[in-house]
Amino acid sequence: MKDFTPYFDVIFTSIQTENTEGYAEMADIMETLAKQSKVGAKRKKNI
Repeated sequence: MKDFTPYFDVIFTSIQTENTEGYAEMADIMETLAKQSKVGAKRKKNI
């Protein structure tokens, strides 16, 4: 257990409506901010 590094998953879910104005831009901003953090980020989009 000496080399064990704990990690956390944070999962966001949403339901898109027909009005998606600004959605892609905000998702990109959130991903950029997460990648700048110490823990990093991965993005998965289900369609």
